[in-house]
Amino acid sequence: MPSVNHRDGSYGGIASRSRDKLATWAFLLKSVCIVVAFALALPAAAKDQSTVSAQTSSALLDQAKVQMLSDPKAAEKSANAAKLLAMREPPSIRAVESVASAEWLQGEANLRLGQIGLAKPALESAWQRIKAHPSSELKGNLLLSRGWVAAAEADVTKALSCYQRAFFIFRQVGDSRNQAISLLSIASLYKDAGQYDSAHRYYSQAIGTFGLDPNLKVSMFNNLGNVLVLQRNFKDASVQFDKALEIAKSLKSPALEAQILRNIARMELDAGNWSASKQAINQGLSIVQGHDQQSWKTQFTAIAARGA
Repeated sequence: MPSVNHRDGSYGGIASRSRDKLATWAFLLKSVCIVVAFALALPAAAKDQSTVSAQTSSALLDQAKVQMLSDPKAAEKSANAAKLLAMREPPSIRAVESVASAEWLQGEANLRLGQIGLAKPALESAWQRIKAHPSSELKGNLLLSRGWVAAAEADVTKALSCYQRAFFIFRQVGDSRNQAISLLSIASLYKDAGQYDSAHRYYSQAIGTFGLDPNLKVSMFNNLGNVLVLQRNFKDASVQFDKALEIAKSLKSPALEAQILRNIARMELDAGNWSASKQAINQGLSIVQGHDQQSWKTQFTAIAARGA
């Protein structure tokens, strides 16, 4: 079962939803309680009430997207509130899509919290609402999330179908970043299935599809390096890890640097270069001092034990 969020670009599994494209919005979120009270106090102003609720549900959706990266539980609460308000709006395509967006965010938050059973009904409900709608970023995002659920349930056929459909939708709407995420997700399925040539091809295609976001780029290079190690192509793997490490340094992320150095240490050990492996281990340990050091020490010590 793939082990990593495809959205945020973490390592070792579905490229994982790197989902970092989310921008910080400039306006403050008004209290849901105030909005509801306002709506109840002015029953005759149905049109104004609809406008206020629509604006607030939109603001809650935006807030949920921002919260998703650092606090999925808070994101789920914002998405729940957005759905309640969106369901009060007069029937329209926009209202349907607002409800579906809220359900997608509910599902996505639960995926990030490891609650597959809670995520699945929300995602399926959202999909049923908009599956007949034209291609959109929301449809693509829903397919990525549904693919994540299918992969977690070991339904590889469904996961692959979802990721492929997501890729074509993102290509239709001109979203190159999510095209790359779709390709990374497909590559991860092939890697986990031991089909390393196919995984290599899709990782390489992802790198050629999107090349601006360093957070996503570092994941692409790192994952391609891991596949090349599995193919016993240590020379090319080293090139990819070096590229990933350079980006991680520019991002000033000790955790990212440590992850890549851990992979380099493993690669050098597999290649029979104990001296180079030890150098990567020592470098990694020096970088993570004061950053969850014990956890990293355990991981690097395990690699060192293999070389002893």
